Amino acid sequence: MSSNNDFRPGLEGVVAVETEIMEPDREGGMLRYRGVDVEPLIGKVPYENVWGLLVDNDINSKMPNPEPHEPVGLTGNAPADLQAETARLSGEWKLGKLNEISDEQAREEHGRAWIERVDVHRARRRLDRRRRGRSALCGGRRTFRPAARWRSRVREANAGGSRAHG
Repeated sequence: MSSNNDFRPGLEGVVAVETEIMEPDREGGMLRYRGVDVEPLIGKVPYENVWGLLVDNDINSKMPNPEPHEPVGLTGNAPADLQAETARLSGEWKLGKLNEISDEQAREEHGRAWIERVDVHRARRRLDRRRRGRSALCGGRRTFRPAARWRSRVREANAGGSRAHG
């Protein structure tokens, strides 16, 4: 056993990736997207604008409007439904491989596919509501609501705690 006082268990202090998109604030436990605090956006800013901030670094930029599309064969299992629809639409729309297309084409195709994923999620929620005998109508606009679990993990990490993901 080493008596080295510089020993740090796990990956503490190891930079896994550098990104301009997202950063936790070490002092206050806040999460920032491209330097913008997330907390004031929650429940107030439409998701489409947060997408613009992430992709275009401009909160006034929005993802493309959805195309007329009806998801096929939803099972009610969100991950499986999203994967199946993404694969189906990728083939139907002949989306390009990211390493073979321009940045502009990648942004356009990613936006097109992403808004359809949001619509698949909404269709799955309507299906869930029907199964439970509730109204299928959601009402209101989509707003940005990051998972509370993610926010608590950021706060925990900044407070010096550690937690395995899962």
